[in-house]
Amino acid sequence: NEPIIIGEYTIHPGDIIVGDRDGVVVIPQNRIDEAIEKSKAREEKEEHVRRQLREGKSSIQIYGWDKKFGY
Repeated sequence: NEPIIIGEYTIHPGDIIVGDRDGVVVIPQNRIDEAIEKSKAREEKEEHVRRQLREGKSSIQIYGWDKKFGY
């Protein structure tokens, strides 16, 4: 129940470590609620993009690059 250091990162008791195929992140205990809310918002945004792709839109259209860059 003591802080540990891995590389240049200090991990404190109560911190959460999350890993997937993209990497690993340490979430400090005092920011867990914030991380959960941000990850939920990201998932909702990604589902919105997937839904539009299924409807036939291109990523250029979804992100507005067609208007921005004149495609």
